[in-house]
This record gives sequence, C-alpha cells and structure tokens, in this order.
Amino acid sequence: MRNWISREHLGTKWVISFGFWILLGLLFASKSYIYSVIIDQPIYWWRAIGFTMPKALVWGAVTPIVLWFASIFRIESHNWIKNLGIHIAICILLAPFLVMSSFLIDLLIKWIGSALPDNPSFVTAAFNAQIFANSFDNILTYIIIVGMYHVYEYYQRYKERELKAARLEAQLATARLDLLKAQLNPHFLFNTLSAISIVKDKDLEMADKMITDLSEMLRFIMDNVHKQEVSLREEMDFLNRYISLQKKRFEDNLEFTTDIDPASWNAMVPSLILQPLVENAIEHGIRNQNSDGKINITCSLEKDQLAFEIRDNGIGLNNNNLNKHKGKGIGVSNTRERLEALYGSDYTFEMKNGDKGGVTVTLKIPYRWDNKN
Repeated sequence: MRNWISREHLGTKWVISFGFWILLGLLFASKSYIYSVIIDQPIYWWRAIGFTMPKALVWGAVTPIVLWFASIFRIESHNWIKNLGIHIAICILLAPFLVMSSFLIDLLIKWIGSALPDNPSFVTAAFNAQIFANSFDNILTYIIIVGMYHVYEYYQRYKERELKAARLEAQLATARLDLLKAQLNPHFLFNTLSAISIVKDKDLEMADKMITDLSEMLRFIMDNVHKQEVSLREEMDFLNRYISLQKKRFEDNLEFTTDIDPASWNAMVPSLILQPLVENAIEHGIRNQNSDGKINITCSLEKDQLAFEIRDNGIGLNNNNLNKHKGKGIGVSNTRERLEALYGSDYTFEMKNGDKGGVTVTLKIPYRWDNKN
C-alpha cells in the first residue's frame, strides 16, 4: 500500500481503484436486485445499478487521493491530535464534492435509463436527500480507508522490525560462531606445536613429518575459515591427520578406531567439532595412564539426527571432577557454545564415565545432507 504514495504508475493505481469499487458496486446492485425479486417488488437492473454505482465510481476516483492523504498525515503517537484534525477537515471539504459527484452520476444513469424527472423541484429535493443520506456514508468510508491504510502500515512496520531482528540475531550468531572458531584454532595450534616440540628432541625426522601433517591441517582450517559446517567426510579427514600427529607423540601407543554409518558420510557437521573432544580424551584421560590409550568414535543415523559417541579407556573422572569438567576447558565449553549457537536447543551433548572405565561423550545434532557431494 506504500506504493500508492509514489507518482509511479498512477494510471494503473486508478484502474485498480476503479476496478475494486465497480466490482463492489455491482455486488451491492445485485444484492438490491435479488432482494427486490424476493419481496415480489422487482426493479429494473439499471435502477439497482443507479442505487450503488454513483458512489462506487466517485470512490474509485477518490480512493488513491485518500490513501495519499493517509500516507502524508499518518496518525502517530506524537501527532495524532494534529493529524486527526487534518483528516476531519479533509472529510468536511470532500463531503460536498462526493455528494455532488454521486448525485450527478445518479442523474446521468437515470437519464440513460429515460427516467429523469422533469420537475426541477423534485431534482432539488432529491439532491437534499442525497446530502443527508450520503454524507454519513462518505465520512464512514473515508474513515475505513484511512484506518485500513494505518492497519496495513503498522503491520508492515511490525514485519520489518521482525525481519531486522531476525537478521541481527543471525549476524550476532555468525559473529559469535566466528569468535568461537577463532578461539579454537590457536588453542589447537598451541597444543599441536607442544606435541611437535616434545617429539623433536627424540626424532627430528618424525617431527618434520608432524609439521607436514600440521601444515595440511592448517590448510584445511584456512580453506574453511568462513564455513560453520563441513561434511562428515571432511571432518574425519582432518581428525585422522590430528590422530596421526598424536600417535607419533605417543610413539604409536594410541589406538584409534571408528565405526561410521556409510549413509552419514555426506552429513553436515560443525567444522572442527570432533577434534576438541578427541583432544580432551587424550589430554584428560589417556595421557595420565600407563597402559595404551584407546579412542573409539561411532556415528549413526537416528531418524532425523546424526548421533556420535566418543569413548576412551582413560582413567575417567570422579563425580566432582566430571561436574567441574563439564563447564570448563576451552574444548568442551567451546563445543557447547557452538552447538547452542548453531542448533538452539535441538541437540544433545553429554559427558559421563563409561561402564568399563574412561569417559563417553554423546553428541546428537540435526541431520542435514551435503547436496554438493
């Protein structure tokens, strides 16, 4: 409706306005004609048209102007007294024009129907009757048009505010996710460089291979810096390189196994979502034990969810440490925040001691397909 205030396509706007009011006039004329037949006092069709069409034609011409007035003199909280007075004044000024126009069109229709009275006094009386009969209807019609404009205008503003709020929320979520990823990358890099630093004193050649693996991992991070989600296949490729680094660090005393549902390889997962959880298992569970470390990752489809389990055979955590650990640590807290930012409440993330020792992490996220692969 805002387009009515511009000067573009004025002809089209008047055609629409006339079309609407003529249709409305024909509907009311049909109602009058059918009613006259029902009560057994039939009238000519042109007379039924004469009852409704004059006002319809006048309002067809006037409606775009009224909408223009409504857009110029919007009734807002800060100016409602002033602009309401202006609309009342417009009503008073328009009333004689509307009545005169309707009356002249009515006479024209009657002339076309050869029913124009010859008595001038009858014409004057008919005109006076039109003033009283139509003035209230015209004022009411004006109020309805202005009211409908304001209702539509307020609705449009509400939708715009809603859209802006949604865009702002999306921008804030994206910024938050970018910040979390930016926080995660140096954390991962620092720990990996520490592992290389430990190995280099024992085996320079192996340290060199680890640096090569690290460079490939950094290339993956840079290639996906603006992506919040990647395919599970890409995520597992990155994780396998990380595990390769850790195996060299632990002199191959680290066993890593996976059980991935083939149907889930192209599922979308948050970028770098698994590496912090595996790192957490190594640093807080396996590193401090004497036996070989074992980490197993399973992934399966459960209806509309992608379900992961990351299990280790580490020392586990007592209840106090487990509760404390759930809320702290860059890897775990970062993972929780990213999942919440991406999926709201539509995810599951749990950490608990395994039945046979170690810690089991359960992660469930909405299943989304990577249609590029």
